Amino acid sequence: MGIRPLIKHRLHAVYDHAHNARIDDELYGQRAMTETVNSSVKRSLGVAVRARA
Repeated sequence: MGIRPLIKHRLHAVYDHAHNARIDDELYGQRAMTETVNSSVKRSLGVAVRARA
């Protein structure tokens, strides 16, 4: 399907560095921006966007 993960691997083994090197830095930066937006929405709207259970 052409889907690649954007979450970097924890560095426990040598091959983890290789996995992280293959991640596109531009797309990883976009992921970081969306995480920032999600965080600010949760902070500003509070309980309205959080799960109830």
